[in-house]
Amino acid sequence: MGRRWMTAGIFGAVAVVVAGLGLLSPVWAETPKE
Repeated sequence: MGRRWMTAGIFGAVAVVVAGLGLLSPVWAETPKE
């Protein structure tokens, strides 16, 4: 049961990272990099 929760936590973390990158990519695209 513990392993199942650990796997769910990993998938949750990955989902949060992917969602964060998805939200930040337009900001990075609009920000001019020197």
